[in-house]
Amino acid sequence: MNLYRALILCALLSIGIQANAAPITTSSATPIAKGQFIARTEVIRQHADTESIEFFRDSAAATLIYGISRKWAAFVTNTYKQGRLNDQNRVRRNQGFSDTNVFARYTAYQSNHLGKTLRIAPYLGTQIPTGRENVSDEFGRLPVGLQTGHGAYNPFAGITLTYATIDWRFDTQLRYQSNNFEIDDEWRFDSSLQYRVLPKVLTGDSNAFVNAVLEFNYINHGRDQMSGRNTGNSSTLFIAPGLQYIQSNFIAEASLQVPVNTELAPGMLEQEYIARVGVRFNF
Repeated sequence: MNLYRALILCALLSIGIQANAAPITTSSATPIAKGQFIARTEVIRQHADTESIEFFRDSAAATLIYGISRKWAAFVTNTYKQGRLNDQNRVRRNQGFSDTNVFARYTAYQSNHLGKTLRIAPYLGTQIPTGRENVSDEFGRLPVGLQTGHGAYNPFAGITLTYATIDWRFDTQLRYQSNNFEIDDEWRFDSSLQYRVLPKVLTGDSNAFVNAVLEFNYINHGRDQMSGRNTGNSSTLFIAPGLQYIQSNFIAEASLQVPVNTELAPGMLEQEYIARVGVRFNF
């Protein structure tokens, strides 16, 4: 390995600015330095359907991350949602701010070597019921997927693992969320590979990067997350290619999640895609 390039990476890691950025579809593994803020905004489009039902949701998600210390970081996320459910001859809609996710992450293990780093960090948090869960229309109470909140504190826990080198970064997480009876518990496994494609060689003048990103998301739950029907255990594996443009204090990114393997209970809505674009600012 080129010593000069390795020293560049060590300098980047030491100040919390990553040439290889972070996952797009999740935020829990985002690197951050002590005293640093990261503000992240995403616009997300989701589509799911069955033979007789279509579900669309447009969201704008805002996440604020703060580096409390070298080991501790705090995360807060809230989302504005606009949902539409086409159910046979009925069109049902709702919009508003969602429940708020808050969690703290602790870097339990960190090993830095010339040109590479390994980190393991568990986290613990909860979903705070700031959204509305009892909105109705002329047809009655809206299904759970159109509600902006769940009306309960839903705790969750997870663990992230990160391995980064000069040219690429790999992140993975395992997460479990204990939900109220209406949507059932959920667990997920996510992995992300970010590979620098430009510039091909780092120099002292390198101040902008382009990453090709490939992510996988496995989500398992026991109830239809859109309609709220008690359909039985179901799971979906997504593949999510994406791109990131990175500067020292700014990231622009986009990805498209599409299902590659789905095990659905009868009557459950099938995910078609989740598209997202976003920006992050470090300050």
